[in-house]
Amino acid sequence: MRENQPGSGGRSGEDISYSMVFLVALLLVILIPTLLLKVPTFTIDLDYKTIFGLKATPTSRPTITPTSLPMAFLPTATPTASPTPTIKLYKVGNTSGEGVYLRRTPNPQDRLVAWADNTLMEAAGEDVQVGEVLWRKVKDPRGNIGYIPARYLIPVTP
Repeated sequence: MRENQPGSGGRSGEDISYSMVFLVALLLVILIPTLLLKVPTFTIDLDYKTIFGLKATPTSRPTITPTSLPMAFLPTATPTASPTPTIKLYKVGNTSGEGVYLRRTPNPQDRLVAWADNTLMEAAGEDVQVGEVLWRKVKDPRGNIGYIPARYLIPVTP
């Protein structure tokens, strides 16, 4: 991955570094807390009549009256621990600064997109052994799913 040589038309390493810092910050600040902490979302319910300045007429809502049930019919809640999904993350490394290509299939010629060192990748399936190379199926920051040789992916611990 030598894209920043003179006359090659590629982006400079500095541009890629700033892009990668932004992507990592975005992932750490927004995506991970959202997935791990289940951040509540809020919705605003606006009536189109209010928005367009039309006179809104109130509607009646049904009222709910509580009834008493014998204790034998009331359900009892049993607290159970819900499994927390674990996301396995890797970062690109061990490339001597060259970066690595994400490939559509575990084939060196099937290049999809190049990624610089320290780019975060998310595990996306089972590893595949082809000859002497172990390929990891990963999802890149753009959402592409493909394969990278495992020797270029360093596990990230949260």
